[in-house]
Amino acid sequence: MKPSIALLIILCLVVPFASTLNVVSAVTPTIDVTVKASVSTGSNTYQTGFMLDQDWTYYRDTSVCKSLTQNAGFRLVRVINFKDTSPQPCIYWYESTRTGIWDWSATDKLITQVFSSGAQPLITLKSAPASGLTITVPPGMKLDPTTHLPNYESFAAYCAAWVRHYKNLGLPVRYWEVVNEAWYYFFKSWGYADSTRLTNFVKLLDTAVKRMKEVDSTIQVGNDAGTFKCFLDYYVGHGAGLGFLSFHKYDTGSLTSSESTILSLAETSSFETNTFKYGPVDASNKYYTAKGVRIPLLLTETNLSYIWEDGSDPRIQRMVGAVWTALVIRTCILKGVQYSAYYCFSSSKNSQQQQPTHGFGMGLINRDTNLPWYPYYVNQMIGKNLAKGDRLVKVSSTSSDSRALAWIHNSKLNLFIICKVNSARNLRVHGVTGTISIQKIDNTVSYLTPRIQTGNSDASRLMYLPGYTVMLIQKSLA
Repeated sequence: MKPSIALLIILCLVVPFASTLNVVSAVTPTIDVTVKASVSTGSNTYQTGFMLDQDWTYYRDTSVCKSLTQNAGFRLVRVINFKDTSPQPCIYWYESTRTGIWDWSATDKLITQVFSSGAQPLITLKSAPASGLTITVPPGMKLDPTTHLPNYESFAAYCAAWVRHYKNLGLPVRYWEVVNEAWYYFFKSWGYADSTRLTNFVKLLDTAVKRMKEVDSTIQVGNDAGTFKCFLDYYVGHGAGLGFLSFHKYDTGSLTSSESTILSLAETSSFETNTFKYGPVDASNKYYTAKGVRIPLLLTETNLSYIWEDGSDPRIQRMVGAVWTALVIRTCILKGVQYSAYYCFSSSKNSQQQQPTHGFGMGLINRDTNLPWYPYYVNQMIGKNLAKGDRLVKVSSTSSDSRALAWIHNSKLNLFIICKVNSARNLRVHGVTGTISIQKIDNTVSYLTPRIQTGNSDASRLMYLPGYTVMLIQKSLA
């Protein structure tokens, strides 16, 4: 499909839904949501993002991807370089001189595309693969047979070369992660660190951070083990300092997990402190107490499910996946997480549907048609209507079946409603008067042909929610 045609179709997939607003019944439970726009509860720090994996060349080379990014208001794109299928500009590394042979052409085109899309990249350098207690390195870089890590200064020079290249190119890459999922290197069992390996890794990390910031002092460098207790407890006492703490979140690895369990985990897993992890609020406080600096929290990889070997979870692109996405975003906002990166931008329905699970892949976009799935539209509702610094305002709901969030953006009240049960509810809004504009997604439109439904209503009227629903209500205050 040509990109221009795809964009035309996207614009057409916004349809009125006024006929469904008035299908109310006395026997349907009613959710009462009350907004107090005059009462502030905080200032927003959150923005939406996504991650590129094997789809990075599609994103780089397909012009419609720029419009898809802009139309949803995405502000962060996580780029990885630790897989054979990832951007690999370092062709060979020389240990003797700690320099390399580089071909930046493919990677530069990608990073330029990210910036031109209105987002900023977060580049993740190398990884600790699940198959072994080491990390990936460029060709030619040697591993120490004792630590199973590269020479600290050699690896740091490699990381610094990335920073230097983009500084010299005039592309201000601000966020960097050093070693994806480093816990595979330093865990001796899940959640518990081998003290020697953890010490080794922190030395590697700190050396890299130091050399990278010598090149550009304005960058922020972090690590996605940031909320694991074993890592953070050690780092605040022994580490030199990070620019941010990041973490990953997937809420099921089984097709048999119930939808109610998954939606409960959306708001709790990785957001609340448990035996092995700090929630983002506690992690931020832990770091601040020890270091005297309040650093950002970033969710740099997330999806409803992590299964992939036999295909993806088919619920990802359905309304339950959209509700899960909405709950995660709302919780990020309330917990002070500054970005979340949805895994991943795109996948092929045609190829993935042939797998045993019959899923559509893990993407926000169907790569076969360049058209969005429902979780994309959730990100769009937030990304286009919520900015850093927007005033969050007080909102409450009478029912645990729903979640609500309210804020002021450009003199407009925004009320974000999530119905987290797949059965009908009526919605009554208090604290808002007059005509309101509404956009929503729900099961009245098939997930196979998803689209946003739009309409207007009087704020005093009951609204019908047919089950899983994500809705944005807006009212001008000007």
